Amino acid sequence: VESAVDAMHRGATDYIAKPFTTDQVRLLTRRIGRIRELETEVAALREDMQRLGPEDLLQSRNTGMQRVIETARKAAPSEAIVLLQGESGTGKSVFARAIHNWSPRAAKPMGVVACPAVPPDLLEGELFGHAKGAFTGAVAERAGLFEEADGGTLFLDEVGELSARAQAKLLRALQEHEIR
Repeated sequence: VESAVDAMHRGATDYIAKPFTTDQVRLLTRRIGRIRELETEVAALREDMQRLGPEDLLQSRNTGMQRVIETARKAAPSEAIVLLQGESGTGKSVFARAIHNWSPRAAKPMGVVACPAVPPDLLEGELFGHAKGAFTGAVAERAGLFEEADGGTLFLDEVGELSARAQAKLLRALQEHEIR
């Protein structure tokens, strides 16, 4: 047992205790060979994913989805505010990232806010920032996510989960193109 543990610590993939059979060695070498193949495949896929962003992989044979991809490509160079709708897990964040990367804003930051994850009493400060002394605990001026993403993209994930009050403030900021 000690020599097996020592071998594993030194990087061994497996260990066969003596006496062993040729079938055991054959089975073990096949298993190790398959592990090495999978490791090579994973490394190649990781390299591809780093080279290609998810937006480069947006392809579909479905004509409806092809229209959605084309619409996203058309929206990207515009200054339009884009609303992506869909059930949770349908790829809205992938489309948001793709639109950002296809746009002239690609070199600028892309901020992402998971709206339901931000407590309602902190959301306004997160989005719009605050001045020093604006409330108890505001010891310094802080830029909000709108300001930080200026010239780039701000993706508000699950924006429909915001309170009506927060949505109204957000709408005003989007319509007026200014924050207070």
